[in-house]
Amino acid sequence: IDAEHPPMEAPTTKKCSKPWCKTLLPIDEKKKACAKCRELDSKNQRARKERVKAADTTTTTLGSRKRRRGSLDSADDRPPTRPRTDEYMDGIEIFSDAESFFDALRADFKSGDAVNFRASYPISADPLVSPKERVQMVAAEIWNVSSYRFTVRDNKELASGHRTRYWCSQDEARKKKTKASQDPQIKNRDTVGMKRYPCGSKLVISCRTSRGDADELTVTVDLKHAAEHVSYTD
Repeated sequence: IDAEHPPMEAPTTKKCSKPWCKTLLPIDEKKKACAKCRELDSKNQRARKERVKAADTTTTTLGSRKRRRGSLDSADDRPPTRPRTDEYMDGIEIFSDAESFFDALRADFKSGDAVNFRASYPISADPLVSPKERVQMVAAEIWNVSSYRFTVRDNKELASGHRTRYWCSQDEARKKKTKASQDPQIKNRDTVGMKRYPCGSKLVISCRTSRGDADELTVTVDLKHAAEHVSYTD
C-alpha cells in the first residue's frame, strides 16, 4: 500500500433520494428516501385518492350533466377544494410526481375559486427533451387542465435550465391597444376580438436540474388566476 496515498474509506452514509432533502441515511438502509419524505409520498397518495373519490361522487351526483365554465351552477355542484400536502419549501408546495401535481391543479380549477397555485415536482431528465421544451410541455398540459389559453410574455435561459412567463390571453389588463395601419393600400376594418376579463393572471414555469442529482429535473409552477370566466375558442 502506498503510504502517500492511503486507501479511501468506504462511505457510511448516503443522501435521501429526494432532490430537495439533505437528510443522510445509513449506507445499508434499504429505503432510498428518508422517513419524512416517505411520509410525504404516502400523504400525497392518500390525498390523491380522496380527490379521485370526491370527483367520482360529484360525477355520480350530477349525472351526465356537465357544468360549463362561466355557468350559474351553485357552489354545491362544484367539487370540494383539494386537501393540501402541508409540505412546503420556500413557500412552494412539493409533490412527489407529475400525476399528483396535475390532479391537485385540476381540483383547484374545478373548485371555481380564485387559483393561487405554487408547486413543484421532480421528473427524470431526458437527453432528447431540453428544459425549454419541457416547460412548453408543462404549459400545454396546464392549458388542457384549466381550459384557458396563456400567452408567452418572455423566456429566460437559466444556469441550470429554463424559465418562461405567461399571462392569460383573455386578461383585460394585458390587452394591447390596436393601431390603425397608415398604409393607404390597406383598408382598416373593425373586428370584434375575444372577450376580456379581470382575471389578474400570472403563470411562471421553470425547469431546472435538481440540486445534488444531475439526472433529475425540478419543474416549478407559479400560477395565479383570480376570476373564473368563459374560455376563448376559435
